[in-house]
Amino acid sequence: MLNIYFTTAIKCKPKVGRSPRISEIEACVKHLRSELHLIRPSVVVPMGSGSTKAISIITSTTVEYEQRNIGRVYWISEFFVVPQYHPASVLRNPQLFPKFRSTFDVVSSLLRDLNREGIEFAISRYCQSLG
Repeated sequence: MLNIYFTTAIKCKPKVGRSPRISEIEACVKHLRSELHLIRPSVVVPMGSGSTKAISIITSTTVEYEQRNIGRVYWISEFFVVPQYHPASVLRNPQLFPKFRSTFDVVSSLLRDLNREGIEFAISRYCQSLG
């Protein structure tokens, strides 16, 4: 069974109006790790820089939240990761909406191909190198 997990939260909320600090993400990443272990998603879509950093910490990888990485697909040992804009960013900057929308199209196609063709096909078709 294929599962998808969208997350905007790092599980410990910083003060309103600022991004979470690395120390806050590290202190609370255990909660996200537990959720991922229970859900065992096929695809994780971290929405925003905080959740993308948390996924990087959990998986000991270097998926970075940068403009060029939004919508790219990465295979990280157990699941695919597709970084996405935080919805609040899109509301503040409507110019981001086309990329926001196209990222959901990528996720939809990825799930369809995973279901039809399997992991190896999806890795070869979608994935970017982390190196």
